[in-house]
This record gives sequence, C-alpha cells and structure tokens, in this order.
Amino acid sequence: MNPYLAELKKITDNYENYQRIEDLQQHLYALTSMISNDIVDDSKTPIKASDFVTSIVGDFFNANPETEMVKTGFTAFDRISSGFQKGEFVVIGGRPGMGKTVFMVQMAANIARQNKGVAFLSLEMSAEMMTKKFLCNLGQLNPDVFNRLTDYTKEIELNLSDAIKQLKELSIFLYENPSTYLNKLLPLIRKVVEENNVRVVFIDYIQLVSVGNRRFNREAEISIVCREIKKLAVELNITIIAGSQLSRQVENRPGGSKRPQLSDLRESGSIEQDADKVIFLYRPEYYGIEVDENNKPTKNRMELLLSKNRNGPILDIPVSIAFHKSIVMDIDYNQEDIYMRTPDIKINTERFKDLDNDIDEVF
Repeated sequence: MNPYLAELKKITDNYENYQRIEDLQQHLYALTSMISNDIVDDSKTPIKASDFVTSIVGDFFNANPETEMVKTGFTAFDRISSGFQKGEFVVIGGRPGMGKTVFMVQMAANIARQNKGVAFLSLEMSAEMMTKKFLCNLGQLNPDVFNRLTDYTKEIELNLSDAIKQLKELSIFLYENPSTYLNKLLPLIRKVVEENNVRVVFIDYIQLVSVGNRRFNREAEISIVCREIKKLAVELNITIIAGSQLSRQVENRPGGSKRPQLSDLRESGSIEQDADKVIFLYRPEYYGIEVDENNKPTKNRMELLLSKNRNGPILDIPVSIAFHKSIVMDIDYNQEDIYMRTPDIKINTERFKDLDNDIDEVF
C-alpha cells in the first residue's frame, strides 16, 4: 500500500481515539506536508537561465546594499559575510550557557536600529520576560535588576529609563506564549510579517517546534519543521533566524577544544541541509580553557563560527565580548584573528589565459 494511504488509514481507523481536535489537526498537517513535497507540479515548465540575465544584471547595478542586506551589527561578520539576505534561513547553535538567547536579543536590537521590523518568538518565555531581556540589553543592566525592586541606584534608574525610551522607538514585536505547533506557528509568522512590515523573524528555539504527531521520530519532525520554515522565508522574502540546541557530544569530544561542528546539531541532518547559514557560538572560558591554541587569553571572548554559508565563505570570527551578568556590553574584534576556511581546490590557471580578451568581447 502507498505509505501515505497507509498513514491516512491509521488516522481514519483511530479517529475516535484522538482526545483533542488539535492532535488530529497536527497529524493531518504533518501528512499533507510530506505529500506536498513529493508532488510534481506538471503545470510548470522549465525556464532558460538566459531569461534571467537582464533582470539579474539590472538588480546588481541598481541594488542598494545598505537596504538589501540585513546587518547583524557585528562588524567583522557583516563585512565578510555580507550579513543576512532575504529568503535566508539562519540557524544559531550553541550548548547551554553559551549565550544563544542573549546573542539573538542583541542581534534583534541591532537589526531593529536599522529601521527594520523584527519579530521575536520565544517558545519558552513569556512576552513580559522577553521585554525584560530587551530592556537589560538596551540599558546594559544586570538580568537580576528586576528582582531587586528596592535596590535601585540613580545610575540604574537612568539606564532603565534610557532603555525604555529606546525600546519604544524600535519595531520589535513579541507574541505572548506562541504555539509550538508548526501549523499554528507559521500562520502567526505570516500575520506579523504582513501586518507590521517585519523583515526578520527570530525563533528561540527550533527544537521546541513540533508537528504534533507522535508517530514521527524527532529527526523526521525537525526535517518537516526546517523545510517549512525555509519555504516560508522564501515565500515572504524575509530572513528567519532560529536558535538550535547542540548534542552533548561536544562536551565528550577528546582534546582541549570544544568548538561545535555541524554534526553536533541535534537532529542535525535536516537542519544542516535546509539552513542557508549555520552560526555556532563558542566560549572557551565556559569550559575552563584559559588560553586558546595560539596561547591567547580566552577571558570574556566569544567565537562566531560560520560553519555553513550557502552563498559565501566559511569563517571563524573570535569576537571579544565583555560579559556583565550575561549581558553583551561591548563587542570588538581583531582582523588578524579572523580565519577564513576555504576548500583545498587546485585550479588550472591555464584555463584563464584568455579571460581578459573574452571580457573585452562581451562588453
């Protein structure tokens, strides 16, 4: 029997056993998502690549990089990687304690300062808790400042007042306890994008998203989630940035370095395949490593590891960060520390002897 028909038969045979209509809805959504990706649209015809030349060249010469590119606010990363582009699905991975949420909050604030709408969907924190995180970030305040209501100094009051003023001027949109079910999360994203001119959406974090079908293992679920998120980014012409957990094998890796690798992504196959960029956060100091391989101090230092970049170079960017109770206070970098990893490809230069003549003939 066709596997899809077999799955549909399971649904119909067990219809009365569904305790909630949401469970049935999730099961049907997961099934239709799988079917839609295997259906060939016979109405579509191939297009010659040359048909795009005029529009591509026109876009190239008329494009304004300042408006097309989404700058992260991290100078070294933006200059070398060209930031984020429309339609990209970006994954930010790290072990607990690396500062994923803090880093994403900092990045969201940086992007919003560019007069770009930002939506931040935290699947484990309320909108109120997320607002506090943004206020702490903007005001460079300790996260526990809201727990010490009678212990305010004049400086704290001024910083908090300034943070409130900044936040009111930024187009940052939060949802109160958004659903973790994929079929409800995607329409929510579509709505906030269309109604508020949002350019970038953050999801914290991707392993909390579910298709709601217990018959699928987690790898199959994450595969569906990543594929649908990527499709939505392309459809809405926005950037979607999602946090991701890493497996514990990072801690068990032999040797001194605990730098993450693509294989460390939990349910890594689909995430690695569908993401346009994968950025890992790594703080050697967290593991008690005081100096790196080059004998440089690791105190207060974070490394941005761009381990996948579909449209550009692969980079390791050590970024010096002054932590103050998990708040990113200042960011700096050393150009000499940026390590660009490129494939070891040997090129026959004889192929390009007449390149200048060919270009002259074209233009």
